[in-house]
Amino acid sequence: GDGLGGGIVLDDHVGVMGKFEFALLPFHDDRAVGTAVVHRGQIGQKVMELEYKVVQSTTPLFAKVQNIEEVMAEESKAGWRLVEKLDNYKMRLQRDISHRANDKGLSFDPYRTQVGVNNALIYGITTIVTLGVVYAIFILVGAI
Repeated sequence: GDGLGGGIVLDDHVGVMGKFEFALLPFHDDRAVGTAVVHRGQIGQKVMELEYKVVQSTTPLFAKVQNIEEVMAEESKAGWRLVEKLDNYKMRLQRDISHRANDKGLSFDPYRTQVGVNNALIYGITTIVTLGVVYAIFILVGAI
């Protein structure tokens, strides 16, 4: 069927995976962001059930390799491996569903999709700055 060909490099530790036959939701589609999609694949005689998620940041957190390494150090505790960096804001990860058994012992949500600076903080700061600029304009034009 439609699927990924062999030779997908996941990370330096995993190397090259075999051929997987499955259809993926397009990850630029909003329906796929923040979801875990399970697919079945086979490497030799081993059948793997894989799930995927997209981790995103409000700021360009993934522009620096060090930030990617920090996020992946934590994500790898839940069995997640980097499939691809989509851009400086998003990365696609995958893991075998067998890692779900260890999820209860983690200090973070293994299905989190947001990392970096909290959205509420970004929106709060943006609101305060915007109100400050509007207030300054009102003072300059003599409206206040």
